[in-house]
Amino acid sequence: MALRLRKEPLVLALAVVAVLANAALSFWNLHRLVAVQREVNRSHDLLAELSRLDATLRDAESAQLRYLTTGGRSSLAPFEAASTVLSIRLDRLVDLIDGESAQTTRVGDLARAARRQLDDLADGIRLFRDGRRDEAVARATGTSPGAEGSPVRSAVERVEDAERQALAARDAEARRRRFVASFSGVVSTLLGLGLLAGAFLLLRAEREAQDRAAEALERANIWLRDADRRKDEFLVSLAHELRNPLGAMRTAVELLASAEEPGDGRAAGRRALARTVLSRQLANLTRLVDDLLDLSRVTSRKIVLSKEPLPLTEVVDAALETTRTALDARGLELRRRLPEESVFVEGDAVRLAQVVSNLLSNAARYCPEGGHVDLEIAADEVEAVLRVTDDGIGLAPEDLERVFGLFEQVPSTTKAQAGGGLGVGLALARRIAQLHGGSLTASSPGPGRGSTFTLRLPRAAAPPAAAPAPHLPVPRRPAAEPRRVLVVDDDVDGARALAELLTMSGHDVEVASDGPSALEAARRTRPDAVVLDLGLPGLDGYEVANGIRAEESLAGTLVVALSGWAGLADRLRSAEAGIDHHLVKPVGPGVLEELLATATRRPRT
Repeated sequence: MALRLRKEPLVLALAVVAVLANAALSFWNLHRLVAVQREVNRSHDLLAELSRLDATLRDAESAQLRYLTTGGRSSLAPFEAASTVLSIRLDRLVDLIDGESAQTTRVGDLARAARRQLDDLADGIRLFRDGRRDEAVARATGTSPGAEGSPVRSAVERVEDAERQALAARDAEARRRRFVASFSGVVSTLLGLGLLAGAFLLLRAEREAQDRAAEALERANIWLRDADRRKDEFLVSLAHELRNPLGAMRTAVELLASAEEPGDGRAAGRRALARTVLSRQLANLTRLVDDLLDLSRVTSRKIVLSKEPLPLTEVVDAALETTRTALDARGLELRRRLPEESVFVEGDAVRLAQVVSNLLSNAARYCPEGGHVDLEIAADEVEAVLRVTDDGIGLAPEDLERVFGLFEQVPSTTKAQAGGGLGVGLALARRIAQLHGGSLTASSPGPGRGSTFTLRLPRAAAPPAAAPAPHLPVPRRPAAEPRRVLVVDDDVDGARALAELLTMSGHDVEVASDGPSALEAARRTRPDAVVLDLGLPGLDGYEVANGIRAEESLAGTLVVALSGWAGLADRLRSAEAGIDHHLVKPVGPGVLEELLATATRRPRT
């Protein structure tokens, strides 16, 4: 549509140029037509003047004959008038030929012949007056100017023939000019009408484009208002979801503080409860952050899938490991209907388990206590189908697609909603399904009547059976020996807590809070391992790692990145900087201990 609108002004401009060119051609043609018509009129005037000249000479001849016959002086009046008029006629002929050379010669010959003829008539009158009547009559009757073959008649005919030929040519040109003028007028009219029609269509198209642009702008405004509303709702939900675990964690910290008071016989139980609360709420916070990070990576297509043929039942089992607690906490009965033969799909086991886990968590959140959740797997030759059905709050028809929007949550009027959430789980699940070449849809009989979420994935062939691995004895890992560790983090509390935890494990730990002091401490203490945050003041973690690798005295030092940056680009940049391992906060102490055990111990000086 935009291309057509850009072409229309060009077509309109060409039409205007055509109209102007045709108008100029019509004007020039009309000018020529007027000139030709003037020439035609001049030719007609010249022919008429020749007739009048011939008539004048005939009048002079008739007057002479009457005079010779009757001898009356009154008969000479027309002859004397003809002598005067003849000069006027000849001058008029010279004016009418307008300097045309050939006609000038012919008119000159005619003038001489006409004057000679008048002189002859005058000689006859003189002879009659001299008494030589018979000679005068004989001479007059033999020199009639109108007689065939007379010099005057021949001269008149030559002028007339030439002028009639010119008149014929001018008439033909005049007809041609009139035809061209008429045709140009018709073309100008048609072009003018076309121009008006084109202008009308252009204006209408422009108006339609403006209307569409206004509609698009209104839709964009509606979308922006809706996005702003969902953003506000998301911020409210995020604040709520963060306050819940933070409040529980703060209470747990208070419990730990009170457990240190002397004479408290319940100190051990309180410490155990506090540890349990902190662990569980930390897992909740980690889940929230992971959902947001995963959604960002999936939306920007930066997520990398490790696809392999895997049975869908294993995906379900992995998902149940993370959601069984939520289902049991609400007393929900999970009913599974699985096919007898394994159904294989080509996918990433972790991501597909995340999809199924989100579906089960969603069912647990919106299903009333004591309700039922059905999980069914079916397949045909082309695709595998997994359905999760609950008897919860259900969905209205207008919510069937909206629930897959970012930060969207279906309003619930029941207390069955458990666990809250940010409204990203279903959006994330659908995007992961689409990355696998599948789809995720929702259906519901209506509000209060439960809902069904259907995951469809392309079916894959079962992999060939692998030979059973030989039973080899698993070597026991020796207990980790203490290491000299440098912890670098600008979060003072986090660095001190991690240093204290590593010190409790027997390691010799030093802490630095910025890039330059980290390099200085590394050169001074020559640690076995460096636990390095990437977002540091002064020098970032990548620059610190490059500095460590550039020091010959620090060769072989284990460098472990411990950062909130978890993208593929961040991991690649860590590898380029010489970082051995890239861990994402938060990380369990066991994982870090396993990595520290691989660090080479330096001799103590």
